[in-house]
Amino acid sequence: FFRRPGDPDISVEVELGCSTWFNEPIIRTLRFLAPVIEQLDLDAFIRQHGVPPVQILCLTDGQDNQSQSRMRSFNGFLSELRSIVGPARHRPLFKPMPGCVTDIGSLNGQIPVWLCWIAVGLSSTPMLKGNAPKEICFIDAVTTPQYQDASRLQTLMPAQSSLTSRVGANSTASGSVNHSQSSTVASQ
Repeated sequence: FFRRPGDPDISVEVELGCSTWFNEPIIRTLRFLAPVIEQLDLDAFIRQHGVPPVQILCLTDGQDNQSQSRMRSFNGFLSELRSIVGPARHRPLFKPMPGCVTDIGSLNGQIPVWLCWIAVGLSSTPMLKGNAPKEICFIDAVTTPQYQDASRLQTLMPAQSSLTSRVGANSTASGSVNHSQSSTVASQ
């Protein structure tokens, strides 16, 4: 969601399901930005900011079952990324990498793109155990869920317990659902 300071509030409803569209939107975004990014003075940008102009940080369970088939795998994603050509110079524009640029000269005029996938959820375990491409930094954030008992939660969230005792277990003074309390009850 692209928002500017001062934009009016909006209500967004996201319906989750068993479909994940992940890699293709990244490629589409980079293709859209290619004409602007190609015009950057890469050396000046890195000297001024200390980082490359494009950084992609993905929080994922490792699934992508909605992108075009050629983009669903990491190798397919990287191939598509490397195939993006700058419209002015007609040369490959992006160089995927997992970390710092040590030698700007080694980029051959390409824009470095930091790629970092943070693996969450138990379904991302196969992604971490596979042959991961060296151009993507993978961070293992997978953990076995540990459920807390109700007395432990009351100790951890004393401010919420006082609110609950004043207005009721799952409502606020206006009668609407208190989402923090509701999600806490659900996780128990």
